Amino acid sequence: MVATRARVYTSCAFIVTLNLNVEVDFDLTLLGHPNSKADLHINDGFVANDGLWLTCPRENGAFRPWHWPMLPTTANLHKSRAEELLNFLSDADKHMPIVECFGFGEAAKARLSRSARAFLHPKKKAEEVTFFDFVDQNVNAVDPKDGTRIIENEDIDKIAQIGAHRISKWLSRLVLGPQDVLIDLPHLVAKLPFLVPKDSQGSMKFWNACVELSSGVVERLSEDISAHVFPRANWFDRPVFWGDAFETDEYVEKLLGALDANPANLVFCEDASAFHPAEQSHRFVAAHHSASDERFVRWVEQDQDVKYGPQSRLAM
Repeated sequence: MVATRARVYTSCAFIVTLNLNVEVDFDLTLLGHPNSKADLHINDGFVANDGLWLTCPRENGAFRPWHWPMLPTTANLHKSRAEELLNFLSDADKHMPIVECFGFGEAAKARLSRSARAFLHPKKKAEEVTFFDFVDQNVNAVDPKDGTRIIENEDIDKIAQIGAHRISKWLSRLVLGPQDVLIDLPHLVAKLPFLVPKDSQGSMKFWNACVELSSGVVERLSEDISAHVFPRANWFDRPVFWGDAFETDEYVEKLLGALDANPANLVFCEDASAFHPAEQSHRFVAAHHSASDERFVRWVEQDQDVKYGPQSRLAM
């Protein structure tokens, strides 16, 4: 409730909620809490974790979930998104559907999950929902009473602020989360390991450079994938690409012809934000109902004082 009120009545750039579920530190469903108006949920034992505050020191293999933002830069990103939306809502195209604003093609629209569609509006087709529609009578944006008041007052400042936060969460948790409609770089190279140059395929350092976003790593891949990048870069804190672009016959043939492209059998570990050998990691099944639900964690049996749940996800 506090986060809900803060979202409507303040200009707070980023809201963190503590101890929503003290029994689980790492949610193996990977769903997050899309209905919560807070931007991030963590338990208080992790407030001092370097991964929240620094540039993600992943080489030491410490616990640092991949979905965590870097707090010092995240607030500025949210401010830039709100400013971008405010300009857009003052423009002649302000009633353009949200998915078109972000450049979703027909294939991307068709692949949106039911939960991603329902989030945009409980009654309208996802392909038609505008930012005005999103705020109006939609509990996923704000309390319906607040939404009605905001729309009646034509408060575009508030629509922009709410849209920046809630659509950002929609993109990160419900659209990118399944690694289907959109896919980020570490999941992309895990899926298509031939993108790693042959002379680096056995190098864990290069694979983890794809996570740490080291300077020029995208340009050092074996193929130019810049044409498939998501166009609104400031809506994510990492490079993101259109997933359907890599599912053509050409990419499938290359994958079948490069079955030895990951000689160390490295897998991306969601709880460490790093690649580790598969034999040192633990498989689990996320709850996105996506073809990419098979994921990995590193620390589930280690003395890291981290609680994973639900445990059934590790047994599927």
